[in-house]
Amino acid sequence: MGGSALVLAMIGLALGRRRGQVGSAAAEYDLRLSGIKGLWLLSAAYFFEGLGYVVSATFLVAIVALTPGLDALAPYSWVAVGLAAVPSTFFWPYLARKVGHQRALLAAYILQASGILASIWADTVIEVLFVAVSFGGTFLGIVALTLAEGSRRLPGDGRRAAAFLTACFGIGQVLGPIIAGMLADRRDGFAIPLALAAACVAAGAICILVDRRFLQPSF
Repeated sequence: MGGSALVLAMIGLALGRRRGQVGSAAAEYDLRLSGIKGLWLLSAAYFFEGLGYVVSATFLVAIVALTPGLDALAPYSWVAVGLAAVPSTFFWPYLARKVGHQRALLAAYILQASGILASIWADTVIEVLFVAVSFGGTFLGIVALTLAEGSRRLPGDGRRAAAFLTACFGIGQVLGPIIAGMLADRRDGFAIPLALAAACVAAGAICILVDRRFLQPSF
């Protein structure tokens, strides 16, 4: 699905390129092309987010169920994720208005990477709650802020930005469980897949950090 979306996005870009060569549409095309170029680091971060977060999304219940003494809490881990996700849809856009999209996204990526890393050794109720809340409380915020930023960078054509970003995210979502499942089977545990997932989200944070196309807030 992610690959198909990427192909469709590329076709859309090619069609836009042809139209952009006609008359006064050339200026609009230059603007859109500049916007697409401005999406590369943002889309790379979003790809790493899809690749990393989906490991927790896929295996969270199994990880808790395999933790001695916490197996009874496994079904409720997703309840904590859901409860944390509800206010996140308001919190992260609010934070972005206060400190800027770049800083808000960076904070969300760092918090999520910390939660994934903590899930490797989480063996108490408090630690498991942190893992669930740090995941549930960030992934929807990252989605909302990324798509909003992509739309800003491609003015007048937010659907194209969303298609391109979603394709990158979708590819990560497809690859993540496959790679993590293979590693978990070979290593007889989730430690290495989770460490790699945290590293992927951290790589996304680095992409956000070095991306210079974010608007800087004026205080």
